[in-house]
Amino acid sequence: MPYRHAYEHIPAQVWTAAPDGMLNYVNAEAAAFMGVPEEELLGTGWGNSVHPQDIVVAAPRWTHSITTGEPYEQLFRLRNGSDQRYYWFIARANTVHDDQGRISHWVGVNTRIDGIALAHEVGRVAFEANSLSQAVFDQLPVAMVVLAGAGLKVQRATAAARRFAAMDVVEQQSLLAAYPQLSSVCESGELTEVMMLGEGRRITDLRISVADGKPMAFDLICEPLHDARGAVEGLTLAFLPA
Repeated sequence: MPYRHAYEHIPAQVWTAAPDGMLNYVNAEAAAFMGVPEEELLGTGWGNSVHPQDIVVAAPRWTHSITTGEPYEQLFRLRNGSDQRYYWFIARANTVHDDQGRISHWVGVNTRIDGIALAHEVGRVAFEANSLSQAVFDQLPVAMVVLAGAGLKVQRATAAARRFAAMDVVEQQSLLAAYPQLSSVCESGELTEVMMLGEGRRITDLRISVADGKPMAFDLICEPLHDARGAVEGLTLAFLPA
């Protein structure tokens, strides 16, 4: 296979697939992480290492890309062969064409992400494609809220973020109704600036009460969410203990 030698030296999980979507190669990095022989990941075997909650979304989206030729991008958890725990990855794949313009194969890369980067990626995918169930969203180990629309209405909140809420968080609820502790942030105009400038911001040393009423110090990581044209349509807010 062309470039196979190069793929083996890339410090990431690299894979290729035939035009019909059947995997025909995975590099040693991928096989080592999942703890199975490379041949067991070929075809549709890769799905056995994906978290059961995630494969029900990842597989249909892969089928969609195969059918349309559109680039593939999907978040899912992969089981590590060493400790049998699941870790978050974002998979991206694109087509490679022959001289006649036909798809000769797909090349994909799985990139591991965690922490705030994970929260923002999950928020972005949930916002853009609504492709993650709340059950999957709640697995995030980060307190994070997805906001969009006029007045920055709550679209999603992880289970960890709901611990800080003044009431049960529901979709399309205003940020201030759910999180009155953020009134100073809203009044300062900083969230509006993030929306206008399209640049992330870290707001430091906020005092926020958790479910037991005890105030804790947090930094608030604000990141813009862009639509397909690059316009800012929402924000992710991640609460990071100071």
